[in-house]
Amino acid sequence: MINIRDKNFSDFNKEIFFGEIGAILGASIVSSITGHFTDSRTIIAQFAVVGAILGGITLFLFEKVKNKIRRKEPILKSIIKDLEYFTPAAILIAIFVWSPILYNLTKYFVKIGWHSYLAGAIAELSAFLVFLVLINLYRFSLIKWFKKNLA
Repeated sequence: MINIRDKNFSDFNKEIFFGEIGAILGASIVSSITGHFTDSRTIIAQFAVVGAILGGITLFLFEKVKNKIRRKEPILKSIIKDLEYFTPAAILIAIFVWSPILYNLTKYFVKIGWHSYLAGAIAELSAFLVFLVLINLYRFSLIKWFKKNLA
């Protein structure tokens, strides 16, 4: 049985949320900076995706390392093991779901006149909510069918 009160569930989602904070900051800051150099919705949206990826990875890994240190686990070995299972699913979700949502919403929000900073932030938050649901469904399936617990 999957227990959402499990500490690993909490740590896993905290890592995802930290990644999301980084992604929101990255998407909004980079799209805002890009908006100072171009009015192209396409270019602003592309840079919002790049900024979200960079910001998300940075804060996600920061929180993951912090959790490994707190649990006194071997940092590099346990992170590599976690990422072996996490990364393929995260990449597929990012390519086929998250980035199209982020890209298209950012482009749309800029088209209707939103400031590029707000467009990038709101689009990233929307894409993240979908990512969060899908990555947790993946995590639950790993636990149920393969007895693998990511955290």
